Amino acid sequence: MTAFVVYKQPDSHTPRYVLRKWNLSQSAAPGITEDKNSGSPWTSDSLDALRMFIPEGFRIQPREASDNPLILETWLR
Repeated sequence: MTAFVVYKQPDSHTPRYVLRKWNLSQSAAPGITEDKNSGSPWTSDSLDALRMFIPEGFRIQPREASDNPLILETWLR
């Protein structure tokens, strides 16, 4: 499964966003998911500009209480 995750960088003076693609796979241990970062992230001052890199068919998922506060959006297919 592939996920696209949008983060906000808190240490930036201007709004700065990061989009990272993750490949998620089930490990040999039941209930454990391995996250593998796939390449360099995209960065932009515009959230809308980054969303253009998310392929069609991906849908935004509601935030989980356990999400890192820097995660703005998670997109899954």
